[in-house]
Amino acid sequence: MGAATDLLPVVVGIAGHRDLREDDKPLLARRVTESLLEIKRRCSNSPLLVLSSLAEGADCLAAKAALECGAVLVAPLPFPEKEYARDFKSAGAKTEFRMLLAKAQHSFAVDPRRGKTERQRAESYARCGAYVAGHCHLLLALWDGVHKETVGGTSQVVAYKLRGIPGWLLGRTGPPVKSDVGPVWQITTPRVGANQEDVRAGVLVRHAPQAAHGHGGEAADPLAPLDRIEAFNREAMAGGARLQAAVAAEYGRSAKPWGGLDASLSRMLFRHALAGQLSTAYQRKRHSVLLLTFVLGLAAFGSLEFYEYFSHSLLHHSPGSVLLLVGYILILLLAYGVFALAAWRKYHNKHLDYRALAEGLRVQFAWAYAGMPDDASDHYLTKHCGELGWIRQAIRMGNIANPGVTGRSKLSDRARANKVLELWVRDQRDYYQRAWRRNERKVRRQEIMTNGFFGLAVLIALGMIFAHHALAEAALAHSALGYAISISFALAAAASGYAEKMVFGEQAKQYHRMARQFEEAAADLEEALGREDLAGAEALLRETGQEALSENSDWVLLHRARPLEGPRGG
Repeated sequence: MGAATDLLPVVVGIAGHRDLREDDKPLLARRVTESLLEIKRRCSNSPLLVLSSLAEGADCLAAKAALECGAVLVAPLPFPEKEYARDFKSAGAKTEFRMLLAKAQHSFAVDPRRGKTERQRAESYARCGAYVAGHCHLLLALWDGVHKETVGGTSQVVAYKLRGIPGWLLGRTGPPVKSDVGPVWQITTPRVGANQEDVRAGVLVRHAPQAAHGHGGEAADPLAPLDRIEAFNREAMAGGARLQAAVAAEYGRSAKPWGGLDASLSRMLFRHALAGQLSTAYQRKRHSVLLLTFVLGLAAFGSLEFYEYFSHSLLHHSPGSVLLLVGYILILLLAYGVFALAAWRKYHNKHLDYRALAEGLRVQFAWAYAGMPDDASDHYLTKHCGELGWIRQAIRMGNIANPGVTGRSKLSDRARANKVLELWVRDQRDYYQRAWRRNERKVRRQEIMTNGFFGLAVLIALGMIFAHHALAEAALAHSALGYAISISFALAAAASGYAEKMVFGEQAKQYHRMARQFEEAAADLEEALGREDLAGAEALLRETGQEALSENSDWVLLHRARPLEGPRGG
């Protein structure tokens, strides 16, 4: 397996007051440390990343505690470093800021403009606070609990995390965007000179977010996305030599044609390979369980039908005939046991989730390699935020330390654009064409099997009609033919049911649609690059990625509607 930093990070954002009381600082630092260690214990297999703007006071205090806990520090600044340093009151505060900035894995200006007026500077602080709130799983706020309307202040950042980010901060109109709401852990923090005798320093208060549209059951546990991230990382770490070899091979095959990749792109491609291999592993388990459940269901049905048809002929007066009923019950119990194990281990959902994660990372990698600043997590539709909320967050949080996404750039290198055309767009076109044809063949095979078994049952029934006089004197033959009819119908139903669970027909349509989409995109991109229209090529890559994300999300929802189920009846 790669380094721990190659796994998906758990991200804690920091917000807090600048004017801390000197006597409170040791206690506040301990509370920050305790909170971060609690998260590390809960997510022991996940790298911890802390977002701090390194403002004087709470931000720097929490950043130092985070580094001492072994967390990775990333520093989103409201504007460029030199301009930001103007807001530090003392030389000591500036020195501390620069020392912590040097220890950050990555730093960048959320708003690269230089704020000239007080209003512009406040808006830059607000955008930085919105970035922190929107890019963390949990916000740790050193806050006195007093709600103020100060633009970019601590109470507003807390509101962004609990109730949603105002659209104007994201360049949108309409109500606050609630797709990134989450929990806030407040460490009560009195301010210097404020009349706050009722505010006791260092008390931890946990605030749950307002439920966002589409979040469903996750609203009941604000830390559920952290648990999903931790489950992914735990399985990656526990996968053993076989998974490590598969991921290394997949990463090697994927990375080689792209040429030299920087650390952030390599990390992104490694995560894609890891998600893909975990998804494939769970897909195999899901298919095995599905096949085994159908086989056991057929065996149970066959045992019961054999008893029904032969209890008065072949098995007449045989004390062992009751064993068929015992076998029927035992086989059904075994089938339910297999199903229960698969449900408990979440084979179905993990296969779908990890496949969606791999696809999101594939699109993100292609955009980042091309130099585009787009964040794939911004392009999931509202209807997908519930089922895929943690995946969207995983992609979003994974981009924090990626300068190609957090920076401001655009597609400007034709050679890179040509590689994206060849290694992503055309490669995906070829993949979807193969997948479409493969699923078409499966649909035809299923139809042949279903119709064949159904037709066999009908033919046997017709034969019994024409030979009913002869069969009236041959009880054993009559029972055998009746049993053959029942089994043929059961096999026809099993073939149809398996195809329905695997959604071969619907997948064939989706894959055909995506093959055409990528084929048209390849032709349009080739034309745009031929006339040196890089802006047009960027727009085409963005549109193609959006289509891929939307289609993959719909694929997940389609399969989610066909969960594994235990055998029914019999």
